[in-house]
Amino acid sequence: MSETLRSRRVRYLAWLCVLVGLVLVPLPFWTGTSTLAACEFGGFYGAVYDAVGIYPPGYTVDIDWSDLQVVWSDGCNGHVSSLVPSLLGGTLSLVGVGTLAWRRR
Repeated sequence: MSETLRSRRVRYLAWLCVLVGLVLVPLPFWTGTSTLAACEFGGFYGAVYDAVGIYPPGYTVDIDWSDLQVVWSDGCNGHVSSLVPSLLGGTLSLVGVGTLAWRRR
């Protein structure tokens, strides 16, 4: 196999690691359990909640390292999700970026 073809494959795999990692990092915030309470807020923050689903004054994120979980609240509903996809995604992204940086030298 020629060096150019091998370099291209390594570069493509590194970019794939970065992209897949960036998709996996926020995955716990898109999935997981929820209390599914109906909340209505007024004013500016109510408009923000209606637009993006987060009530800024009540937004919290806690990481439970012993259970590898993300426990977060959007200001109305509580959510519990696994931290494993975020850790895997972060690791993949770092490996991809490290490979790209190493190949540039």
